[in-house]
Amino acid sequence: MYIISYLLTNPLYISSITLSLNIPYTIYSNNNYLLLSQIPVATSSIIYHHNLYPIRNIDILCGQFAYWHHMYYCNNTISRNFWILCPIIYIISRFYYNKKFYKTSNLFHAIMHYMLSIGTIYFNYSSSY
Repeated sequence: MYIISYLLTNPLYISSITLSLNIPYTIYSNNNYLLLSQIPVATSSIIYHHNLYPIRNIDILCGQFAYWHHMYYCNNTISRNFWILCPIIYIISRFYYNKKFYKTSNLFHAIMHYMLSIGTIYFNYSSSY
């Protein structure tokens, strides 16, 4: 019960875990070149958003590398559109963070994680057939 209440206190706790769930499907889809960026971004997001260690700048660097790495290899419009929306969502999240609306900021940041995951899942799906 404690784990569920912990996860529900901040939407980033669950959304950062979903980034790591893309890794097995990427391997299954034989898009192993994406693992170069997926493993670091999943690891750094979990470490940072679960407050295990303060590696904010490393998480941002891994996120930027993964974003551009995925965009370089993207060959479909749907994934690209999901990924293109993410910087806009991040800017909205930072706006609310600067206004000290932390829960709203975390919600938008979590939505960004989900958009990245959906784009990656669709990319793996479309490139495996």
